[in-house]
Parts: sequence; structure tokens; C-alpha cells
Amino acid sequence: MVLIYDSNNLRQSSESSQVIQSFHQDVNQAITAALQADGHEVLALEADSQLEERLCEIQPDFVFNCSIKSRGDVNRSFAPAVLRKLGIPFTGSRGSACTNAYSKERTKHILMEAGIRTPFALVIRKPYGFRLPDAFSFPLFVKPVKGGCSFGISRQSLITDQASLDKWLPQIYEQVKGPLILEEFLEGREFTAGVLGNLAAQVLPIMEFKYPNGDEVHFRSYSLKMVRYEDEEIQCPAELSSDKQAEIRKLVLQTFRAIGCRDYARVDVRMDRAGKPYVLEVNALPNLMPKTSSYAIMALKTGLTFREMIRSILRTAVARYAGA
Repeated sequence: MVLIYDSNNLRQSSESSQVIQSFHQDVNQAITAALQADGHEVLALEADSQLEERLCEIQPDFVFNCSIKSRGDVNRSFAPAVLRKLGIPFTGSRGSACTNAYSKERTKHILMEAGIRTPFALVIRKPYGFRLPDAFSFPLFVKPVKGGCSFGISRQSLITDQASLDKWLPQIYEQVKGPLILEEFLEGREFTAGVLGNLAAQVLPIMEFKYPNGDEVHFRSYSLKMVRYEDEEIQCPAELSSDKQAEIRKLVLQTFRAIGCRDYARVDVRMDRAGKPYVLEVNALPNLMPKTSSYAIMALKTGLTFREMIRSILRTAVARYAGA
């Protein structure tokens, strides 16, 4: 068994880079330990330029893939493409789905074409001298087109007026070194829901992120998610009516299939003031940190320990290749 992981190639601040690198190392070690506890011999490989050569040497029977990023100018997820080329079976989504989910711009296009509700948005590639189209109204929200761990999202991401837009848009752009998405900010409740399976995919218990009225930020910022994670309040299962639960579950499964996800994924949802849910983004290979990651917590609520969750993901992928 091989575990493939992404190296941290952030070009931004070294402090953020170190935090995210350490976080991913902890996740990789936890997955490796869970696989080893089930009797698998595990070798961890970085999704770098030597990946294809190493895989040809090792010739693994199966791969637990945790890599979603592209390499160089090729706009597709690198590791899944290599695995598919070599005919090596692996857990998780194909390269196309990983790429679609990693790019919030692609996600938006796919969701809109599928008729799935998602906040109205546009992509900004030149923030200087930007003029807001008449179709938009405040409050708005700005985030990187690509990336994970909520990097680039802070209290400045919530744009309440033209002065804030003029001030913060260029600064956020310089921080993340890439295009941004500007979208309408939904002022309702925020949730996430994990999916496990394929043809008979199940939605795990829905989790709600709680933001006390006194908080300045009512969304998941990088600081809250990666630095002050012990301060983050969650409720799982979320308190929802049966009708609203069914609505969110349907939306999540529609999104899972529209993006082309396989085996497992996580979909982030937020409501507007009227309580109507919209899809914010998709994590084709969500973080699997034991005890603290949203996916692991939701799985635990179904009775799956971390080891059992990893086993379930692996068995789901194996069954898919077997045609079961």
C-alpha cells in the first residue's frame, strides 16, 4: 500500500506555510498508522516529479491518495493522472474531479450548469482599479480561487462597502498571489456534510459551525480553522427540521455527483437569511485529521472510529474497482 501526499508549495508567508505543512504531516501519519493497524505495509510518497518513477519501481497493489494539487503549468491534479496512466487503483476522486473541486471557479461553473444553488460570483484577475458590476450588492465575500485550509480568508474577506472593497481587494490579491472570487455573502447558518460511498452514497450527519453573536467574524477564517481551532464551536448533528435536513442532503449528493467525486468528499453549505441552502465549495479529498477534522467528527457520529473510517474509504474504493 502506498500513501501519496502533497508537499506544501505555498509561496506566501513562511509562518502559514509551516503551520499547513505540519498539519498535513500529522494527517499523513495518522492515516498511515490506521492502515498499518489493519495489517497493510505502507510507504508514503510525495506527489513530486519522481512520483511516476517511484510507483513503477514499487508497483503497489493499491494507493491511498491524499494528493489533489497540479504541477507546473498542467491544469489538472497530478497524482490521480499518474495513477490512472499506470493503471494503479486508488482511493478517492479522479484527477478531473479533484481539479474541478480545487478550483472554486470551475466548481461554480459546474454547479450553475447543473442548476445547483451557489452564491452569485465573479473571478477577479486584476484587482487594481476594479469596478463592481451593477449586478452585485454588499455585503460581499472574497476568497482565493484555489487553495485549502481557508488560507487567504480573514476578517477582511467580508466586504461591506465600496471603501472596504477598494482597500482590501488588492491586499488580499497580493497575499494569495493569485486570482480571487468575489461572491455574495450569505448571512445565514453555515454547515458542512460528508459523503461516503458511490452508487449508494450516504451523507454523514450534517455539522453546523456556530458563531456567537459577539464574534466579529461569522465564517471560517484561516486563523479560526488552523490556529485557533480549539475556539471553533460546532454542533453535529446540526439542529435542523427533517425537511431542511432532507433539502441539504439532496443538495450535497447532487453536488457530489455533479463534480464527479468518488468514494468520499465533503460539501460546504451556507444559508441565506431566509434559510435557503447554497453550496459554497467542495472538498474532493477532505482533510482526515482524527478527532478534529469535520469529516472525522461526522464519521464518528455514525459510529466509525478513525481507523474504521479509513478502512471504510479503502473498502469503498476496492469495491468500486471490483464493480460491486
